[in-house]
Amino acid sequence: MNTPLISVSEAFKIILVQPANSKPETVKLQEALGRIAADDIYAPFDHPHFDNSAVDGYGIRCEDLPNNPELKFQVAGEIKAGDNATISLKKNQTVRIFTGALVPSCVNAVVMQENVKASPGFIEIIQKDISAGTNIRKQGHQIHKGEICLPKGSLLNAAAMGFLASVGISKVKVTQLPRVAVIVTGNEITRQGRKLKPGQIFESNGVMLGAALMQLNIKPKIFYCKDDLSATKKIIAAAEKKHDLILVTGGVSVGDYDFTTAATQSSGFKALLHGIQQKPGKPLLFARKKNTFLFGLPGNPRAVLTCWYEYILPFIKSQMGAKDISLKNISLPAAHEIKKKSDGKTHFVTGKIINGKIEILKGQDSDMLRSFAGADVLVTLPAEKEFYPENEIISAHLLPQ
Repeated sequence: MNTPLISVSEAFKIILVQPANSKPETVKLQEALGRIAADDIYAPFDHPHFDNSAVDGYGIRCEDLPNNPELKFQVAGEIKAGDNATISLKKNQTVRIFTGALVPSCVNAVVMQENVKASPGFIEIIQKDISAGTNIRKQGHQIHKGEICLPKGSLLNAAAMGFLASVGISKVKVTQLPRVAVIVTGNEITRQGRKLKPGQIFESNGVMLGAALMQLNIKPKIFYCKDDLSATKKIIAAAEKKHDLILVTGGVSVGDYDFTTAATQSSGFKALLHGIQQKPGKPLLFARKKNTFLFGLPGNPRAVLTCWYEYILPFIKSQMGAKDISLKNISLPAAHEIKKKSDGKTHFVTGKIINGKIEILKGQDSDMLRSFAGADVLVTLPAEKEFYPENEIISAHLLPQ
């Protein structure tokens, strides 16, 4: 099952070329956080639904201004947000109006309350540059009925959900979430809350991947497995029956007790790639069996999280039909010189943005998560370059916070 090492860019292409399997489903808007729009979403109403005031102030008729040198108006009423405004104004009359309130047809400008002098029953306008439409949000100013609110492939985040709610949308068609299983292997691991025995470590990969998946609104099934070929095969077989994607951590290298590769192969999965010229995460495995995909990840947590951000997260988003699948890329000066080992590999290192520059953090070993937890960015140092002087522009992915 071993194949020659390939470049980072080649690996990304192999992973992302796989056809998406997600089908559409309709859910309540309140349940759509983190989902991807399966179709273009159209506005069923104009927004705003009616002309409304952008400020607290006074509604006037602009035609009264030329023949009113003192700019003094009689207050003829009041309109609050939610009122059905039926008022009509006579010459040199005004109406008190509040932000968001419906602007009656007789009003064609609103003067901010800060720009008037008020006295009992009257106001005097102290603003000079008033014209029709001043401080009025016109019906359909944001979007008209029938226009696209969000195109297919858009992420439904809090802002998108609020926007859709504002135009009266209560249900949305989204792509189904993939069913994901996480298999954590290793004789040395024990779960939190249990007593550590000599030679054991607390399990973190399952917790970490579970949390990352939950950020996508995906609730994974997590399995734990000893370093045993038969047990690994059994769990993979159980996972593939009910899941679209399987993430296995540990046992993917070439050690005497690394059984993930053999178990995957004997379970009928075909390796699409196995081994990338990168650090950390070199032994990454990507395999497929019919419509089920599998990532075999190293056991070291830093390598796991690097592969999550660079490959697995984009793959999941691609499968869900998202337009934007990768983390946002930025380019900034290096805060100090960077020396990279001459090993022909692309290095992924964590950094922090300080005063507009990227500072590489200490603790970059593949078993270390401390610097990942405090990082802003995941920096890409290409295989062909070994030295970066201070202030040279380097590329990085912005990490979710």
